[in-house]
Amino acid sequence: MAPAALTGAFSGLLAYGIVRMNGVGNRPGWAWIFILEGLVTIPIGILGFFVLPRSPDQARFLTREEKEFVTVQLRE
Repeated sequence: MAPAALTGAFSGLLAYGIVRMNGVGNRPGWAWIFILEGLVTIPIGILGFFVLPRSPDQARFLTREEKEFVTVQLRE
């Protein structure tokens, strides 16, 4: 099965389960989708701030030629 189709099916099931939390904490079910997604997204964003390189020159996963190419493209 294609990853996109699998992801779509899983996210639909997950959303269905979360919406069934209607009334928990005096919140509607749809609000729990945003709350739970935010609880995952915010820590990943903070982690990315510290883990991702600050510039192409600091990216260990790029070759020297790729770093030069990216730097030239960013300056244009």
